[in-house]
Amino acid sequence: MPQKYCNKQIIKKMLSDLVSKNPCYVAIEKDKVIGYISGISNIKELKASLTGVYVPEWAHSVKVNVDREKVYNALYKTIAKEWVRLGNFTHIISFYGNEHKLHNLFVEFGFGMLTIDGIKQVNKNNDIISVDNLMIREMCEQDIYEVGLLHNELINHLLSSPIYLYLNNPKLSSDELKNKFMSKNIKTFVALKNKEIISAIRVMLNNGPGCKTVIDKGTLGINFAYTKNKYRGCGVTPCLLREVLKWGSKHDMIRCVVDFESQNRPATKFWLKHFKPVCKTFMRKVDDRVQ
Repeated sequence: MPQKYCNKQIIKKMLSDLVSKNPCYVAIEKDKVIGYISGISNIKELKASLTGVYVPEWAHSVKVNVDREKVYNALYKTIAKEWVRLGNFTHIISFYGNEHKLHNLFVEFGFGMLTIDGIKQVNKNNDIISVDNLMIREMCEQDIYEVGLLHNELINHLLSSPIYLYLNNPKLSSDELKNKFMSKNIKTFVALKNKEIISAIRVMLNNGPGCKTVIDKGTLGINFAYTKNKYRGCGVTPCLLREVLKWGSKHDMIRCVVDFESQNRPATKFWLKHFKPVCKTFMRKVDDRVQ
C-alpha cells in the first residue's frame, strides 16, 4: 500500500474534512480515545432507492490492545441510531482484508458482503500460460464497435442474477465509448483470436477503483475487464492480464488494484486467484418502517 497513508497528518486531514459534515462518535477509556467511527451520510439512492451512509476503510478504527469487538459494538450501536434518525437506512462499511473478526462481527449485525478490492505488485507476475493464436495489443479507434459489444455484454451480465447491479445510463454512444476507453490516463488492452476481439481490460494510471488508501502515484487501476463466455477458463484473461502488468511495469506503475462484486462468482474466482484482498465492503439494509 502507498506509504502516504501511513502519515498521520494525511489521515487527520481526511478525518477532519469528513467529520465537519457528518456524525462521528468516539470511544473513550481513562480519558483516552480508543476508537472512532464516522461516514459519509445522506447519500441518495445508495445501492437502492433509499438514502444511506458509506463508511470508508479509514473512517473507523479501534486500538488493538482493547476488546475491539466490544468497542465496535458500542460504536456501531450508537452511530447507527443517529444514522437512522437522519433517514439513512442503507449502511455500507469497508474493512481491510485481514480484519476477519470484524467481518464476522458485522455479519452478526446483519451485514452481507458487497464488494472486494484486490491488490498485487505490478512486477510480480509469474504466469507462464499461453494460448495458441492469441494476439494482445493496445486498443485503437477501429476497435470501438467491438469493445462496445463487450461493454454491453458486461452490463447485461452485471444486471443478471445473482448480481443485480443497477447501473445508470449503461448504453454508451461511440464518442462516449472512445472517451471511456481511450482518454488521457486511461489505457485499454484487447485480446484477439481469429481477428475477433474476445477480451478487454481497461486501466487507469495513478488512479483506481475501490478503497482510497491504495490509490496514489504508481497505482494501476483496473476498472473494466470482460472476456466472452466461450473463451473463459482457457487462459485468455490471464494472458491479457499478464501483458497489462508488463506494460504497467514499463511505465513505472508499482501496484495494480481491482474491485468487484462478490456476487459475481466468475469474477470473484478469477481475481482472487491473482490478487490479494486488501479491502472488503459490507452492506446492511435497515427496515425503513422503524422510523
